[in-house]
Amino acid sequence: FQTQSLRDMATLSFRSLTDPELLGPALEIIEQILVEPAFPEQGFKREQQKALQTLQFEAQSPRKIAEKTFFSVLYE
Repeated sequence: FQTQSLRDMATLSFRSLTDPELLGPALEIIEQILVEPAFPEQGFKREQQKALQTLQFEAQSPRKIAEKTFFSVLYE
């Protein structure tokens, strides 16, 4: 499966064969991810560090600064 989060939406997609013996378990896993999300401490910390590094990079990027300013003014 694949996940993505953007400024105004999040997506989850997956690929599976349509054979009921394979599709059923795949759908059960997707349901579990959506209904009972888990955030293991180690994985959460890793993603938190990545997010902080991204924020530090964006604070030094003229393009990202301009983009944030644009959206800030656009949605005032």
